[in-house]
Amino acid sequence: WGIIILAALSGAVVGLGGLTRYAFGWLIIPVLVFLILFGGRQRVVLALIALAVFVAVMAPWVARNYYVSGKPFGTATYAVVESTMLYPENRLQRSLEPDFSRLYVMAFWLKLNTNLRQIVTIELPKLGGSWVTAFFLVGLLVGFRNLAITRLRYFLLGCVLVLTLTQALGRTQLSEESPDINSENLLVLLVPLVLVYGVSLFYLLLEQMRLPFPELRYIVVGIFSLVTCLPMVFVFLPPKTAPVVYPPYYPPAIQTVAGWLKEKEMAMSDIPWAVAWYGQRQCVWLTLKCTPDAKDPNTHEDFFAINDYQKPINALYLTPQTMDARFLTQWIRAGEQSWGSFILESMVKKKVPDYFPLSESQAGWLPEQLVLTDFQRWRRAP
Repeated sequence: WGIIILAALSGAVVGLGGLTRYAFGWLIIPVLVFLILFGGRQRVVLALIALAVFVAVMAPWVARNYYVSGKPFGTATYAVVESTMLYPENRLQRSLEPDFSRLYVMAFWLKLNTNLRQIVTIELPKLGGSWVTAFFLVGLLVGFRNLAITRLRYFLLGCVLVLTLTQALGRTQLSEESPDINSENLLVLLVPLVLVYGVSLFYLLLEQMRLPFPELRYIVVGIFSLVTCLPMVFVFLPPKTAPVVYPPYYPPAIQTVAGWLKEKEMAMSDIPWAVAWYGQRQCVWLTLKCTPDAKDPNTHEDFFAINDYQKPINALYLTPQTMDARFLTQWIRAGEQSWGSFILESMVKKKVPDYFPLSESQAGWLPEQLVLTDFQRWRRAP
């Protein structure tokens, strides 16, 4: 019964990890392979138990997502389509009517090939963020007498392979904007096992070293531990990192704008997640276009497609994410219906275009930000 309980716990742990980030759920594949290879006579039963518990943990939340949005994983369902040639950068997240009829297999292959190159050359060598990673990579070539460590190596290799493919196909613009720390870095989940395996190789090599006196062993272990902890030590040394990441996030300004809106009213911004987090207000991502495209009237990817047909937008909040964009590539070449053209026209004429329903702007606001509302909401009693 002990191994059956462990198999059930392994499926439950992967299921709980899948609830924190959906890509974690792919680890059920190396778990099932591991149980089938090393599960003994009950290998099939153990694998089925782990799979059943995993599905039982994930199923309620997946069913809730499907009931709310019609997709099992919400917008994360389209992660494999993002950052492809058809929908580069964050165009898919900002599209109101995405067209998937033009998708082809080669687009996914190109995304996989491009991201795999970066993962293999940059992210895998620095896995774990310390020198122990070097011991881990060398330890993959060393034979251990301990059967548990040997099986751990096979499980680690399977996890590395699965998470590398998952991270490459699920990579989006978020990884480009924040390459070091982001929720799409799946290989960091293996750091605990990498450290365990790397330290095992270190002690194996330490036992083969001929030291002048036995007490020197403790000095070597201390130096190894200090070198391993150096990245963490440098984090706490001055200069200290500012808690506010501006641009584009400035929580006081975000809370001020959100405070002008009622609880059920909605805003539009280029950082809607920050408005929802700091301001506790509904906010939709900035659309691809500012005005309807006269050349293609059947496409509705503009401000008015939401404001007129879905829900009124009571405030527009633009940060340096848009205001400090590239002048030529992101403003001029984007076309007359782009937000860059809207900003240029507003700056040249010193007024908001007449066709835009949000025309009120508070004087003395931050120069890097643009806030437009339907009326002078800042004069209303709080």
